[in-house]
Amino acid sequence: KTALSHEMLGLINLSIKAFVVDTFGESLWESILSQTSINTTNWISSCPYDDKETTDIVSIAASTLGISTEKVYEAYGEFFIIKSLQGQGYKKLLLCVGSNFVEFLRNLNAFHLHLYLGFEDKHSVSSADGTRLKMIPPAFRCEEVTPESVELHYYSVRPGLWPLVIGLLRGVARTYFALEPTVELLRSRHDGSCDHEVFLVRFPRQEPAEAPSERAAPAGPAGPGPA
Repeated sequence: KTALSHEMLGLINLSIKAFVVDTFGESLWESILSQTSINTTNWISSCPYDDKETTDIVSIAASTLGISTEKVYEAYGEFFIIKSLQGQGYKKLLLCVGSNFVEFLRNLNAFHLHLYLGFEDKHSVSSADGTRLKMIPPAFRCEEVTPESVELHYYSVRPGLWPLVIGLLRGVARTYFALEPTVELLRSRHDGSCDHEVFLVRFPRQEPAEAPSERAAPAGPAGPGPA
């Protein structure tokens, strides 16, 4: 019986490399690689790779810089939206996800499903040691919506990536809706207060978007995002 690991798209590793080099310089990137067991950095953006490569890069970067992994993930999340996705040609597609910020958040699960329906069957692979890699995306649910805030529930098999969500939210709000949001972690698995993460996202007043009642969606086919 093979063990189960999780996958991340090569696009994520490529964008993390760009983030490190652009923000901290090529020398830091070379230093990070020298401390990992990564055999190649010739990642293909649409192919899956073991999560461990991604988390090792971030952990070593944080340790080398003397800052927390949470701060690295937050900064990278914003970089991913503002520079990586725009550079990959996702801007027009992302603009179609929602006419305002809350509508965008409500449509995230459908967006992931639309992009990568059937991804697992086409790309799921096994590593040399027999570990079966599986791509499991996050799921989101909006509650307590007002014209100035939303309570966002985040479900993921990667509990340590909640700071990345904060950066992604800021990047989306600033880039696509010209908003300056504040994001507060209300409850999380980290402190044992919940079995998933719950954020309170505040932003300048918007007209409320009408939507049917939502339920937490089970993890389905993945989109380009890393969370």
